[in-house]
Amino acid sequence: NNTSQLDRMEQIMTRMEEKLATVSSTVDSLESRCEQLEEKCSSLETILESTALTNKTLMYHEMLIRNQNWKYPARVYTFNELLDTNYDDEGVNYIYHTSQVLKRSTE
Repeated sequence: NNTSQLDRMEQIMTRMEEKLATVSSTVDSLESRCEQLEEKCSSLETILESTALTNKTLMYHEMLIRNQNWKYPARVYTFNELLDTNYDDEGVNYIYHTSQVLKRSTE
């Protein structure tokens, strides 16, 4: 009777040791996964900080652009005035149209 109780106790102990080994393995696996996630989190935090800095810089630049008064300072010659110069027709067309586009895009 004592022997059978002892055998049962040994079987219970063996099962408990097996469960402990399984739990230990699971804990090790979870710890490893946790370390990987912490590394990813750290990497994402670095990216986020960099992005926040980039956004602040972009907002600053946009503010500077909004607060500036853009005027095209150069005189834009009329087409007829350019015809009176030494440029050929193609050169006059190019100078006139390019200066108009530049003036519109900077005002």
